[in-house]
Amino acid sequence: MKAMQKGFTLIELMIVVAIVGILAAVALPAYQDYISRSKITEPVSLLDGLRTDINGFYTDKNRLPTLAELTNYAGAKAIDGKFTSTIAGSTGGIFIATVKNSAGSNIGSKTIKMSFFTVGGVIKHTCGKNATDPVPQKYMPSECRDGY
Repeated sequence: MKAMQKGFTLIELMIVVAIVGILAAVALPAYQDYISRSKITEPVSLLDGLRTDINGFYTDKNRLPTLAELTNYAGAKAIDGKFTSTIAGSTGGIFIATVKNSAGSNIGSKTIKMSFFTVGGVIKHTCGKNATDPVPQKYMPSECRDGY
């Protein structure tokens, strides 16, 4: 009688290693994109957080504020965070957030623009790419892809 084989052959182990390698090669870039998309939500939410104060400013002054005017009107704003280096806004109703370098090479130092405007006295906003060094569209939240 033949002795029963115990364990795996070298070929079987090499096939398993190859399959795991292929899966990792596909999954890793997708995971990195997912992480970058999650980091972009912070600057977008900081920009969106200005909306209430912009509505109040517009109601009182009948025009859209710059960031400095908004700060004088409603107090200091959160303009930085874990992944956001600054928020700037020297033109009325237009605010630009810059992502920190530490957020990753694919989104670091990139910018997101949120533009507030009025339609029939109602304030609306769009977010999307800035003219200089924008965040790639694939990393933007779905509500911000219309500006691309």
